Amino acid sequence: MAITIDIIVQLLRNLACVLKSLLPTDHIFNILPFQEVILSSNPLFSKVNQSSYIEIFIAITQFHGFYGNTTGGLSNISSGYNKLIKLYDVKQLVEKAIISNNK
Repeated sequence: MAITIDIIVQLLRNLACVLKSLLPTDHIFNILPFQEVILSSNPLFSKVNQSSYIEIFIAITQFHGFYGNTTGGLSNISSGYNKLIKLYDVKQLVEKAIISNNK
């Protein structure tokens, strides 16, 4: 099995999740970097203000996993649909050949 970017991102995300559990609360990765930013007035960014560096890193790697799985799944659905259409066309040709041979 080849090491791909997806595997590296998964390992980094898992490492970050373990570090989040093991590191003390006063560690630099657990500091809230956006606590003093004016984003607190916007409810859309209220969770960002409460996120530490490590949580933001975990969120980014989670999004990478979501994006990779979604695009891969849609690609599989598309290729499966194209194969289904080709099989349907072959089925119609076979049915026509059978009907013409029975006449």
